[in-house]
Amino acid sequence: IVHSYTVFEHIERPREALENIFKLLKPGGRAFLSFNLYLGSSAAHLLGYLPDMPWIHLTHSDIEIREIMKKRFGIDRGAAWVNRWTFQDYLDTCTGIGFEICKCWYTRKIPEPQFYEKHKNTLGKYDVAELAKNFMHLTLIRPHE
Repeated sequence: IVHSYTVFEHIERPREALENIFKLLKPGGRAFLSFNLYLGSSAAHLLGYLPDMPWIHLTHSDIEIREIMKKRFGIDRGAAWVNRWTFQDYLDTCTGIGFEICKCWYTRKIPEPQFYEKHKNTLGKYDVAELAKNFMHLTLIRPHE
């Protein structure tokens, strides 16, 4: 069994990590992965500080985020670095490597219409259905050979 929680979004080469998990597992072995998606509302890892600013990593520059954090909390911190993989990148990669996807689900946060309209110049570049997929959860199995 492999279990990973809120790590995969920070991996620079997620394909290699998934390939290594596949190699580590015996046939019938399972991997349970949960992680933020780049287009999700909490990918910046700042909602604990800024619950009123979901998708801040998409609506503000890192310099602006640092200024907000300094002004509100006296902390010199920007958004967390998150790879830009989409849910489809993960699904395609997992199946391409040879994993069987036993279960896949998402924790969702749909942009409020007023918030979306206010930030349409930046958020409008993305599919709202992708913005709504905040956290991805996968149960993978290495098939028996």
